[in-house]
Amino acid sequence: MGYYRYRLLEAPQLGNLFRYAASPSSSSSSGGGRGARRRLSAGATFTQADVDASRVVYRLAELPETAVRDEFRLRVSVPGAAETTAATATTFAVEYEPQGGDLWVVNEGLTDVPEGGWKAIGAADLWVERRGVTAVEFEVVEGPRHGVIQLVGPTDTDNVTRSAAART
Repeated sequence: MGYYRYRLLEAPQLGNLFRYAASPSSSSSSGGGRGARRRLSAGATFTQADVDASRVVYRLAELPETAVRDEFRLRVSVPGAAETTAATATTFAVEYEPQGGDLWVVNEGLTDVPEGGWKAIGAADLWVERRGVTAVEFEVVEGPRHGVIQLVGPTDTDNVTRSAAART
């Protein structure tokens, strides 16, 4: 429904608004499947059809470490109606809450590894808790000083990151 027109009165301070030429589901050669984008500044307009097709996007300029609130002001109008009688100004609030602060890594370590033997690292030895996260990918950034780390079991190793070779 393209009946409503939005005019940006004040742009957001911490991020930007963009209008894409195509919706996210459309295919495009310009990357990301959205087509060309245009940054919206004060005075720019878009329609309800743009909103319905997810072509208007807010993006933070930088990801802050603490919670922030941004906002922008819009005038909503009905095309063809008198601007003074059919337009309403509104403030659109955007709240960002970083998710990195609620990550808990529990490392119990391995004990009682027999000389020349091996011991599997299981859920009781190493786990991560984070609200809303059900799968975690671990990255070995430094191998052990006295032994090796070996992936045992999974047939799909595409999800395993090996950035450091195990050292002996």
